Parts: sequence; structure tokens; C-alpha cells
Amino acid sequence: MAIRRQTHRARNPYPVPQTSGAYAKIAYSFVALTVVVVLAALWFSSVRATITISVSRTETPIALETDISKNASAGAISGRIIQSVFSDMDEYTVTSTQQTVIPGTSEGKVKISNRYSADQTLIKTTRLLTADGRLYRISETVVVPSGGSVTANAYADQIGPSYDFASSTIFTIPGLSASLQKFITAENIGDFTGGAKVTSVLSQSDITNAANVLRAKILSNNKASLHSSINDPRLNESVYLIENVEQAASAQPGDQTNHFLLSMKVKVTGVFYAKQDMDDFISKNITQHLPTGVILADDSPTKVDYQVNSADGTNETAHITATVNVLTKPTTASNLVNKQSIAGLPIDEAVQVLEQVKGIESADISVSPGWVRRLPTVQDRMSVRIR
Repeated sequence: MAIRRQTHRARNPYPVPQTSGAYAKIAYSFVALTVVVVLAALWFSSVRATITISVSRTETPIALETDISKNASAGAISGRIIQSVFSDMDEYTVTSTQQTVIPGTSEGKVKISNRYSADQTLIKTTRLLTADGRLYRISETVVVPSGGSVTANAYADQIGPSYDFASSTIFTIPGLSASLQKFITAENIGDFTGGAKVTSVLSQSDITNAANVLRAKILSNNKASLHSSINDPRLNESVYLIENVEQAASAQPGDQTNHFLLSMKVKVTGVFYAKQDMDDFISKNITQHLPTGVILADDSPTKVDYQVNSADGTNETAHITATVNVLTKPTTASNLVNKQSIAGLPIDEAVQVLEQVKGIESADISVSPGWVRRLPTVQDRMSVRIR
């Protein structure tokens, strides 16, 4: 008899429930979100910005020193040094605001009329009296014809501003008899002035300013004289040193005066050189003396001033300083662009912020990838260059 075996399938004591579609969607969404975050992080880390700025040009003074000599050695400029002494004198007006009032004698002109039948002689100092009692005198003897008139100068009998007047005034002549005073009278022609004289007070600045003007006048009047001793047409440029030898004024600070005389004697040193030689010297040396962090923005100086530091007229040598003003611009923008202030901003807004910065004339920003319209938030992702 055959024996039949029965196979039994083992049963899992912990049955696994069937996964629903909702759970699958959540899992897929989580995975997708993770991918998006990773891609966003990669995108933000790949954004870069290049900031290009145009900077303002600054006028920078550069001091260059050199020697000028008749027998120029290496490093010096060939030239001539001529010295001479000149003198001059001129009158100057006190310009200081400090003034003082000094009582003076009021003066003017009068018209004397004679309506009497005979001529009348009035001697010098004849009195003229106003209705309010102010007394004046004529300055000269006059003969007033019958039926006519004469003009005479007159002055106040006392000093002071109360004797000045501008209105029409009738004078009587108390030296005449009462009957004649009705026929012979006087009246003013114009104003009576001088009773109060305003006088300026001389200051040291008045003398100093006048000395500067006179010194410049002496130099201007004698440049041709100094240059006439130079026979080299190449020496077409010059700079001068003026040293006072003597100076005297007709009044001292604190004196009451409206004008004063000033005399001066000066020693003038003329340093003559060729313009081309000086231009070559400046061109060769200017870049070596530029401040750190700047370069020339223009090769041509905007201004050059010269000063003679010392001069020897006997040996014809001079040491001068040329102060050259040149236009410069910075070599880096690190001190102009604050990356933190524009990090993460839209491009247009970042440009506006940059163009508000002193020293920046204009700014352009390019961002990579090109479709990105904001600057990266990480400062290291921004580079700055000067146009």
C-alpha cells in the first residue's frame, strides 16, 4: 500500500500588510523634494557675478626735486642762474575794516547875492550865520556887484559833524548893518562836508598785502632785464626766487591813515632752463613717485608749479621743486566696493547701490548663468575689476 506524503507551506508568524498607493506617493514626493533641494544648492553654489566699475579720476600732486646748473652733471638739468637787486616804491590804500572818526572842519561853497544899489566888498573871514546859530566864514575877499552875485568858498567856525548839512540853507551876514542884511544874503551851493572824517587804521595785513603786490610788480618789471643776459634761445622757461633786502613803510600798524607809501629793495634770482629738458625729467620720474595703489589716468599733467629752494648766483646752481598735478585712478576696487551691501540683490538694484558710492562713476554687473537676475549671496562668488 503506497504511503501519500503531504507537504505543508510554512506560515510567516508576522504577516506584512499590503502597501497602499498613498504611501508610495509620499515616498516619491520626498525623494523628488530631496533632489530639488540638492539641485538648488548646486545652482546657488554655481552662480557667479563679475562687477566692472568705472572709477573717478583724482588730481594728485607729486613733488619732484632736481638741480639746475650752468655746468650740469649727471641727473641735473642744464640752465643759467642770474641774480640782481632791484628797488621800487608805490602808494597803497588801507583796506582794513577798522576805522575811526576824527572831527574836522566842514567846508562848502556859498552864493552871495546883492540886491542893494551899490557894490559890496566882503573881506576874508566874513561871518555867515544860519538861522539855528551855526557860524561859518568865507575863505577869500570878494566884491558882490549891485544886482548880482558871486561864489565863494566857506568853512565852519568850529569843528564837528554838526556843521555838515545837505539841505538848502540861507545865511545872514551879521557883520553888515541890519538894513544891509536884508539886501545882501548868502545861500549854500551843494553840501557842506568834512565835519566828521572817517579814517582807516593801518594793519599789518595791509602792509603784508601791499608788500606782496609791490614784490610782484618789481619782478614783472625786471624779468626782461634778467633774461636779456641769457644768449641761449633754448632756455625759454624760467622760475624766480625773490628775497627782501630792505622794506620801509611811511606808517606803522595802528596809525590812522587812508593811504601809505611802501618802498622795497629785493634780490631776484632767475633760474632759466629748456622746457623740453624739464618735460623729459617730469615724464621719466613721475610714475616712480606715485602714491601706492594708484596709477596714471592721463599722461599729461593738469598743472605744474615750480619753486626755487636755494640758489647760488656765483656758481650758477639752483635746487628747485616741481609740483606736478596729475590725474590718477586706483589700481584695485577693494576699498570702494562693499560686497556685503550688494550680496543677493537684483542686478539693477545692486548697480544703483554701487553708483551711489563716492569714487564710482558707473557700474556694470554680469551674472553666470546668464538667466540669473540676482547676485550670489556668497561674497567669494563675486569678483570686482576696474574698467
